[in-house]
Amino acid sequence: MVSGGYILSSTDVYLPLDLPLRTLQALRLGQLIPRGTIQSIWKLEKPADCHARGLSYEEVLEYSHDSSGLLVAKEILPDGPSDTHVKEGDILRAVDGRIVTSLLQFEQLMDGAVGNTLSLQVWRHGNTLEFELQVQDLGTLTPYRLLEYAGSVFQDLRYQIAFAYNVPIKGVVLSDAGGSFILKNPGVAMICSLNNQSTPDLNTFIEVAREIPSKYRSNPYQNCALIWLDQAKVSVEYRVLDGNSPCLRYESITIDRSWLREKMVLRSREDNDMASWYIRDLGPAPTAATLPTQTLPTKPIAECYPVVHKISSNMVMVLAWTPYTTDGACTEYLECGGLVINANRGFVVTARSFIPSTMCTLRIRFADSIEVPATKIYDHALGFTVVQYDTSLVQGQMERVTFSKREPKAQDKMTIYGPIIDGSGSGPVPTETTVSSIGPLTGYYDCKRFYHPINVDILHFPKAKFGGAGVLLDEHGDLQGLWLPFFINHTTKWVGVQLSLLLPAFEKLQRGTLPPECRMLDVELELVHGHEVQAFGVSEGKIPCIKICRASTDTSQRRSKKLHPG
Repeated sequence: MVSGGYILSSTDVYLPLDLPLRTLQALRLGQLIPRGTIQSIWKLEKPADCHARGLSYEEVLEYSHDSSGLLVAKEILPDGPSDTHVKEGDILRAVDGRIVTSLLQFEQLMDGAVGNTLSLQVWRHGNTLEFELQVQDLGTLTPYRLLEYAGSVFQDLRYQIAFAYNVPIKGVVLSDAGGSFILKNPGVAMICSLNNQSTPDLNTFIEVAREIPSKYRSNPYQNCALIWLDQAKVSVEYRVLDGNSPCLRYESITIDRSWLREKMVLRSREDNDMASWYIRDLGPAPTAATLPTQTLPTKPIAECYPVVHKISSNMVMVLAWTPYTTDGACTEYLECGGLVINANRGFVVTARSFIPSTMCTLRIRFADSIEVPATKIYDHALGFTVVQYDTSLVQGQMERVTFSKREPKAQDKMTIYGPIIDGSGSGPVPTETTVSSIGPLTGYYDCKRFYHPINVDILHFPKAKFGGAGVLLDEHGDLQGLWLPFFINHTTKWVGVQLSLLLPAFEKLQRGTLPPECRMLDVELELVHGHEVQAFGVSEGKIPCIKICRASTDTSQRRSKKLHPG
């Protein structure tokens, strides 16, 4: 036989005829093949190794007639029949009064005692001990069923995984993570609890999962064209078996049943028909009533930073989940900052590059404590998008956003108010910075996220550790622009879009209407300096005239960079 799962590490071995012959005889008679186990692994050790464990050579030779050695316990599974009785290093002396010196003898005795007990006699530190152990059926300890739920696959923790990680044969294993169960610590995860309820086995896990109601279902109403969402945010406790740290981990996940509408299905094999899968539909989850109205808490950051006092209650976090690869964007969870521009209509301005399409699930998080569903309703060519939430779900005072009347210039001081990239998932925080330059956004744009402003001058800042979208404020706390991310040269670059470009759209949003569709030239321009224009056919005599006319742009011109067909 060839042993090994990989061709470069496979090994040719010989299997003794005793076990296959017994198996073939049982198959010929139409009988089930019993396989016994006491959840322990034994290894044949040489006489010299047994002597090192406290046995004399005379005792070794007395029981090992062919001088091949004796069986020694190498691994004991926790909570198994051998646990608390057999210890690693015990030397097997006899089974039911019979001297056993080979693995074949031991396996035959266990196979013949399935469901009964065996008497084991062992040597330990020179003493003889005897135990009565229950023999289990190995067939009942191997996987025979799996559960499909919320885009993931679960199964009972069974014999093979238990021995691989030395854990008890009990629990629920996340065998194929996906959908709602994409955890922060990937690997072989054992689910210990779901929705604050213990899940010691798959049957209990099914009952707990079936009782999780929808907590994020919201009815559309006349002022908000919300989609129907079927979601529930729950806690999950798990242990990563193949990780460096086997400690318990806690996360909050969203059980999404609006995208993952497949029913909870249990697939199993029965003993009398191993050739077929039996599929059992466990039915839909219970539904809940419309979400109650929640009150916004006060934010202490407004007292510590007076410059953000007027706008702090309007800053939110926008959470987006794309379950499938759509529009070139991969499946992922994203968080970015947002600004409530109209609290009466529930309009929130955020980064378009983080929400590339309407084919995603959106939630708005207020004050790091309240989450409500939302939907995307508008895209703007300057790189921002508008999402809308149900205002009946949130109660609290929000200020009207005031606009700065001063045009920003290079070396102006501003305050960036947005989330920080530190992996903590915390809300927006303010930091002071200075405008380093004003100019176009140049570079190679990632084709997966091709939304970026063209033919406009934007605000460049020194390197700032901010992620997601934010706002730019002047010294009085008035809005002076948006802080937006764009994907350039396969990386993320954050820049400021000044208010003068956004004001027409923002004024309409404050009045409760959406801006009209933007019209743009189907051409992208880039900046070139005066000494380069001769390469594009401009005669030397016209260069002084161009410099005088464009002195405000530092003798710079613009040329066509890309012309799209049509």
